[in-house]
Amino acid sequence: MRVSTYITNTLIASAIGVLVGMLFAPRKGSRTRRKISGKNNQYTDYLSDRFDEFIDSVSHPHEN
Repeated sequence: MRVSTYITNTLIASAIGVLVGMLFAPRKGSRTRRKISGKNNQYTDYLSDRFDEFIDSVSHPHEN
């Protein structure tokens, strides 16, 4: 397997671990859901930016 596959799997497993930990945290459900939603938006924006950068680098490999 490629290094990128290991990294991807590690990130996914980490995200799942964080979500499971938050779901079993001793807080009110509404507060936990808000926190998950906020983090989800942050991660979605971050991953979207990284994906766009990756696509640009693949589309234009000789430009730095």
